[in-house]
Amino acid sequence: MFIKPGYSPKFLIFLILIAVIIIPAQALSPLWVSNLTEIDQNIQDTGGHSLEFLAISDDGSSVATATFDGSIYFIDESGIVFWNKTARNENSEILALSLSPDGNYLVISDAGSSPASNPKKRLTLLNRQGEELWNHSIRTFIYNLAVSSDGLYSVFGSHENITCVNRNGSIMWNHPVISPVISLDISDDCEYIVAVTENGGVFCLNQSGSILWENKFLESCDIKISDDGNYVCLSSPSQRRLYFLDNIGNILWNKTLPQGTKFAESKISYNGEEIVLRTTKAVSGYNQSGGLRWNYITKYQQTLPHPISATVFSLSKNGRHSVFAMGESLILLNDKGNETGTFSCDNRIKGVAISSEGTGIVAITDNELYYFCNPDAGLKGLTDLSSDTKQSDVIPDEKSPLKQTKQSPIPLFTVIFSAGLVSLFMKRRNRTAKK
Repeated sequence: MFIKPGYSPKFLIFLILIAVIIIPAQALSPLWVSNLTEIDQNIQDTGGHSLEFLAISDDGSSVATATFDGSIYFIDESGIVFWNKTARNENSEILALSLSPDGNYLVISDAGSSPASNPKKRLTLLNRQGEELWNHSIRTFIYNLAVSSDGLYSVFGSHENITCVNRNGSIMWNHPVISPVISLDISDDCEYIVAVTENGGVFCLNQSGSILWENKFLESCDIKISDDGNYVCLSSPSQRRLYFLDNIGNILWNKTLPQGTKFAESKISYNGEEIVLRTTKAVSGYNQSGGLRWNYITKYQQTLPHPISATVFSLSKNGRHSVFAMGESLILLNDKGNETGTFSCDNRIKGVAISSEGTGIVAITDNELYYFCNPDAGLKGLTDLSSDTKQSDVIPDEKSPLKQTKQSPIPLFTVIFSAGLVSLFMKRRNRTAKK
């Protein structure tokens, strides 16, 4: 390639470096923010009235969140609260929540606060209208549960069993365990169920409750299965190991985690081609063969969260977008580990979730729910939203006037900076031509 005088490669490289340094990741602006806990004006004791649970449907159109003291909220992508339920009068405390990928079913585990010696414990399935389809009284506390893509099956793990219940409320099967279940996940169609018990047992069941394979690890605390059911991720911060298995239990590869790891949580894409691991000081991306694709070092040291809480890290099912909380900040990464968006607020972000294609992102603090549109994923599935950022007044069953908030100026700055570079090139070319 012929380069005229005045267009030296060093000069071009210099301009590119300046552009990379000056133009940061885009600042995310929430489409809307809702102070959900203000809905329950009748609650006097607000000690446990803070948001602790969060889930989003695959298409990003439905969001479910709940407080520890029993308030449940179901919201659409424009910030309208479809319904909310307050179980405070029953002295109920929520222990776990799972939303079906299609957004039509919500399974809840709760327990009464009294009597302290043996509180009432329940498992409940709700539809998207908030109607109770069934509830079961259970013997032990349930902290791990999941519901299939169409709500046809709900699976939960207790101190005694792993249990599968169908949409009509009939118990399909019980699989006894000798140690409490501490982590559980299912494939999209519930053809595969994987679980970890407190004594290090790891096993996979089929939809009929039969064991497909089992293994024993020194200690594990987190397990995930790909939605197609073909691959399993298992992480253990105490042993500083990440394992990747197939659906017949073969360990395909394992990795040693960094020294000082006290927290480790893995996520896996729909087909198992992308594995992302959040550890104490980093977020790392691996391919299906175990190769490290990228490593993002964080300034914030993530500690092991309380078991009754939302996840602080989420991966889109297509594997292209990761989002995680870092204190009062939210960080969005692409599939190369580059920052594509950041957001900061005044309070600690307690949980995050992302839609299947990465278009919709939600986050919670103690009282507020934030909804973001991912600028790096486009607006697919969110076409009904206005291009303006919105904030909603959370009045159940009523669409309230939406207020505009300030948009991020960074895209405009990028355009101006790019135009400046073009102008500079044109001037240099003209000067060279005159010579």
